[in-house]
Amino acid sequence: MKLPPRILAYFRRQGAIGGRMGGRAGGKKAAANMTAVERSARARKASLARRKPKRTQTYYSEHKGTRLAYQREYHRKHPERGQFSQRVRRGILSGKISRPAKCSECGKTANVSAHHVNYEHFMNFIWLCHSCHRLEHSKLRQGALGGKLGGSAGGKTAARRMTARERSARARKASKARWAKKETAR
Repeated sequence: MKLPPRILAYFRRQGAIGGRMGGRAGGKKAAANMTAVERSARARKASLARRKPKRTQTYYSEHKGTRLAYQREYHRKHPERGQFSQRVRRGILSGKISRPAKCSECGKTANVSAHHVNYEHFMNFIWLCHSCHRLEHSKLRQGALGGKLGGSAGGKTAARRMTARERSARARKASKARWAKKETAR
């Protein structure tokens, strides 16, 4: 498929002024000789190059040394945590430990991982799905902060940190309270 002359002229001008498109020296293929797929791939690549990096990407790239220092310090303080995780991984690979298909907390059939309840023995762990694992760690952080988690107390943020059982119990309790309120109003 041939490009319209107007578009070919645009690509030539871009090449002449040192633009990103084809037509300049250096071995790049001229836009006139490209297929439609190659042109769209080049345009997509140029579009991605113009985008701003995400805030987290910028933060992590700017604070790489600080983060690495923190990780080194953490592993120096808690060497057993990395060792226990490694022993569980080796046990799974060797077949001595079998990974279940379901989460032990919610029963979801997902990719489950070992969560060490405490570090007294490396076999003291439970199998959790990703969401339950995150929830468990947030509960641990909550305990470390004296019961103070960010966000509204008892609001939607707190509900996301609950297990499915806790959320359904909370909903039942709220439903009963609404029902009781209606009964007393009569």
